[in-house]
Amino acid sequence: MFRTRDFVLVFTTVLFLLMAIGTTVFKQNYNLGMADKPENPAERMNEEYKAEVYVKETVTREERLISMREQIAKSNSVTISSPVSNPPEIETPALSEESESKTEAEVQYCQDYAKYAGSWPNGGVMLDVSEGARIVYTENFLENEFNYIGTSSGVSTTETRKDVILQLPVFGIKSLGVSCLSSDVIGIAKEGSLIRNDEASLYGIFNSGTLVGYALDGFPIYGVGEVDADSCGGSSVDGQYGYYISKERSVILNCFSAKPVKI
Repeated sequence: MFRTRDFVLVFTTVLFLLMAIGTTVFKQNYNLGMADKPENPAERMNEEYKAEVYVKETVTREERLISMREQIAKSNSVTISSPVSNPPEIETPALSEESESKTEAEVQYCQDYAKYAGSWPNGGVMLDVSEGARIVYTENFLENEFNYIGTSSGVSTTETRKDVILQLPVFGIKSLGVSCLSSDVIGIAKEGSLIRNDEASLYGIFNSGTLVGYALDGFPIYGVGEVDADSCGGSSVDGQYGYYISKERSVILNCFSAKPVKI
């Protein structure tokens, strides 16, 4: 049978649960009501606001300087002067050693310099080494006829004779100083023509391994080469001194490293 004590216990438990559920629902509804409550404009009107007004400074820069001078003059410690605007300094670029050497390496002309106006064979000029000298010559063929006694016709023979035009030293020796250019002709080409100093572009098609000719001081002249040339335009490569045409020069050489011969 259902006893009275059990009934009281069940009733108390159910009552407690109902109270707990009711309390929870009440709190939730209260919080929602507070969140949805509109803000009262009257309350905002009671708040205090602060505003700052920016006043543009009407004192000029010169007036501030005058005021500062007056204050400093009283202390007698520091003086302030108006700023002086100095023009910017323009730096002159310094010439490098390489550019200076190129500027100094100019063509050295003799006082009696003149373009060569002499005669030179149009062809048939050859070069050869003979008796310690490099000779520049042409060949002439002489025909000799001999008549023997008792015969009506003679016997002719042909003799070849070398007419030396110029002699160049085979083994050039550099002088302590350099020699100037007395004319525009500075050497003899391999085929026997004259090499003029302003014909650098003409011979500039050859490389440093090509022998163009010989200068009047006996040193060889080669094509374009990337060498560390001296003031005359020459350099020692593998122990052999010679002149090298350079794309940086409009002439073949600037001077002679040894005493040249005269044409």
